[in-house]
Amino acid sequence: GRDLPKAVWKRAVASAPVLSAEGNLLSKESARMVELTPYFAPFDRFLTRFDFIFANRLSAVFATAPYARLPLRSIDGKTI
Repeated sequence: GRDLPKAVWKRAVASAPVLSAEGNLLSKESARMVELTPYFAPFDRFLTRFDFIFANRLSAVFATAPYARLPLRSIDGKTI
C-alpha cells in the first residue's frame, strides 16, 4: 500500500470505515464487541427485476450466495 502515490494513499485511507463514539476511536475492548456484516451495495438493500441477472453474475464473481428469486412475477397482470 505504501508504494502508492501519496494522494492516492490519502484518498484510500479516507474512504476506509472508521468506528468511533462521540469522535473518539473505540478501544480494543469495545471494538471486539462490534459485529460487522458485509453487503454488496446496492443490490443487498434494493434489487429490481432489471438488475437481478446482473446482481447474480456479480455474486458469482465475488463468491457470494446468489440472490433469491423475486417474490412477485406480476402485479395487476403486468409482468414486473
